[in-house]
Amino acid sequence: MYKIPRRTILNKLKNYHFKEPGLPPASTVEEENSFSECIQHMSDFGFPLDEFYLRVIVRSYLNLIGRQVKIFKRNLPGHEWLLGFMKRHPELSVRFAANIKRTRAAINEQTLRDFVRNLGEIVKDVPQRIFGTLMNQI
Repeated sequence: MYKIPRRTILNKLKNYHFKEPGLPPASTVEEENSFSECIQHMSDFGFPLDEFYLRVIVRSYLNLIGRQVKIFKRNLPGHEWLLGFMKRHPELSVRFAANIKRTRAAINEQTLRDFVRNLGEIVKDVPQRIFGTLMNQI
């Protein structure tokens, strides 16, 4: 009735087709979780990342560890990868950054030192290669 070959049905019944459809992910679950945590920490400290910078950070990380992903042009993840990443990490969201007043944006040396010290404490559990890549981009 549906013109499905008999062999296809038998293979499905014998569970020969156990792989998920589509391409395998470009990074491991641990790497993606580290990216997600890093994005959240950066946002908590007032440095939200937009979509482009997230893609650049992932490219820098891939280049740093020497991994070439063939489906990425020049090892830069595309918009489709970003959509999948956001779907796999629903705790992240895309928002527009609001401007802040000059008095709130005013910063002195001690505030900056405290920020760097606090950031070091928070990201001590993030793998060094990801944090180092992120800090090189800033």
